[in-house]
Amino acid sequence: MSLEEVRRSSLLAGLDVLLFFSSSLLATRFWLETRSRMREFRRLHLDRDSLTVRCLFLQLLSAANALRAFGIVLDANLRLIFERHKHHLAWRRWLDYLSSSLPTLLWSSMLSVLLLYIIEIYHKSQLQRAPLLRPTFAFLNGIFYLLYSTFAGLTLHLSGPTYKDFRRMVYFLLAGAHAGIALGILRYGLGLAWRLRQ
Repeated sequence: MSLEEVRRSSLLAGLDVLLFFSSSLLATRFWLETRSRMREFRRLHLDRDSLTVRCLFLQLLSAANALRAFGIVLDANLRLIFERHKHHLAWRRWLDYLSSSLPTLLWSSMLSVLLLYIIEIYHKSQLQRAPLLRPTFAFLNGIFYLLYSTFAGLTLHLSGPTYKDFRRMVYFLLAGAHAGIALGILRYGLGLAWRLRQ
């Protein structure tokens, strides 16, 4: 890699960190503003559940973007460290993928909160109650985090950090989560749009 490419790469990484960190701060600001104005919103008879979901959504957005910024900084520093010790290449690749996939898992949780909100509004529009919806979403998110931790631990522990196995397993896990969320948003979003037109 030439010196010019290294400089360009460093500049782009710096801009990425700035972008993700700024969006994390902005989401945190909106979350704190929502929390501080909760009484005012309740006096205006805004739905308490909607405010709770908004707070959770903003928290996860902030955490995902902060973790993504931290991951980029960590990756850049690890590259410098591991450049000197070539025999740790497998560790570096495993850590690279861990630092890039964990924020995506948090992002998936944030999207699942959005899906939960859409499904709840859909059920309210049909005057139905779904008391087990939130526990089900919490349980499914817990299962995904448990699977992710298991994949990370097994690929690190069994035969040294096996980057390819970790990458393959987590790709399938995250792809399945995103596909399920996308289908859910499509199905309930279109259903809700149809109900609102009536």
